[in-house]
Amino acid sequence: MKKLILFTASTILVIITSCMFEKKKDTEFNETTFEKPELLGEWIGNKSEKNLKKDKVIIKKIDLKEDMTAQIEILDSTGHKTVNGNWKISEEQKLGSKNNSISFNSDISLTFDWSKTNRQIFMLNVKEHNKAKILTCNNVYFRKE
Repeated sequence: MKKLILFTASTILVIITSCMFEKKKDTEFNETTFEKPELLGEWIGNKSEKNLKKDKVIIKKIDLKEDMTAQIEILDSTGHKTVNGNWKISEEQKLGSKNNSISFNSDISLTFDWSKTNRQIFMLNVKEHNKAKILTCNNVYFRKE
């Protein structure tokens, strides 16, 4: 009987705790529809240079071109540089082997080679904030210049 009471109390505690830590929806940015011409041009990032780590890269600016290429201005531990890349709209990215892969969906996928051995893939979503389109990726957002 004691075990049943302890089990019931533990279960109730877990349920109440999980309800308290429910993920809050981000209401600052709204989902939106978009056309390719709206995406073309330069997008400026908001990421700070203060917390730059050795193995990380910060995208400062993205210039999306009509031919689906992009010029990406990045900041890494060696300084500022511009690299060329590609972008696709609503592209599903698969990581892993054919049999065991994980799929990621986004509005835009941006691919570039940070170095000869390091390819970066950024999955960006198009959202709206104050009637302006923005690109978001994790806690980074890009506003059109």
